Amino acid sequence: MTEMNPRTKKVYDSQRNKMMNACDCGEMETCFTEQHIDKLDTFLDGIENINTRKNYLANIVSYITHMSEDQKDKSYEYMNEHSLSDILAHYRAKMMELCAICNNVAKSQQKTPKQEDDWMSLNELQKLRKEMLQKIKDKSNPTWKDIQPFFVSSLYLADESNPPIRNEYGDMTVVYEKDGIHSTDKTRNYLVITGRNKKYFMLNDYKTVKTHGAKLFKVGPKLNKIINQFIKFHPIDTDTKPESPLLFNTQGGALSRNGLTKYLQNKVFTKNDKKISSTMLRHIYISEKIEGPLLKVKQDLADKMCHSTNLQELYKKENV
Repeated sequence: MTEMNPRTKKVYDSQRNKMMNACDCGEMETCFTEQHIDKLDTFLDGIENINTRKNYLANIVSYITHMSEDQKDKSYEYMNEHSLSDILAHYRAKMMELCAICNNVAKSQQKTPKQEDDWMSLNELQKLRKEMLQKIKDKSNPTWKDIQPFFVSSLYLADESNPPIRNEYGDMTVVYEKDGIHSTDKTRNYLVITGRNKKYFMLNDYKTVKTHGAKLFKVGPKLNKIINQFIKFHPIDTDTKPESPLLFNTQGGALSRNGLTKYLQNKVFTKNDKKISSTMLRHIYISEKIEGPLLKVKQDLADKMCHSTNLQELYKKENV
């Protein structure tokens, strides 16, 4: 069995806890028994987002596939009509059905109803950034809490030469290095500041790192200027400490990746009740920036966004 990525394992563990709570089970394997499986199906059917439901089903398929003999025995003890192999086939079929739906939606290059409701153009997003900046200028003594929404929007939108990444800015660390990155933890992500006009992002932990390896992105001139302008408001004095979180939650701790997703939706891009996540920003960017079969341009963009060109084609949404 291939070792699971630690971040994927964390997500799977969280999902399994939710399923066990829904089934009132103390162990995941008992969710598949006749006593509890209807509760599990009800919980799954209640997940409105098709992609999320598909991910839960993939989790179940993975769990059953890799159950130990002791875990199987616990399930067999309470099974009457259905065998574990039947249950595995049941959830695998549901998962494949949703995979087909997701692929068909993606291949159609049309927005889903949810994307249609939340969609904003890059021009609209840039207008929001300007409004956020004006709010900062209108304050006599702005704090980092006032600045961070604009700062986060700038990470994603200030330099169009660096397309939006996923939510890797969450739990990212700021480090100062005069001579490059020699002492950084190769399992974490960094904003590396080597000088006033020289900064770059180092991604060691992201979704497709096993395919693409560690990535370095030079900070573009517009974002570099914003970092220089606002880093003095940063809650932790990065001049006197070797490293600090790049972004902070409302309690003053490091902003996690899940926290960043909620922060984008609730604190940054909040106009007209739209929900703009890092995934949506990537979709918007690709849809507006890629036109026609420019394979070399697409491949370069895919490399920067850390996924393949064919996946990028699926991201591209037709404006209908």
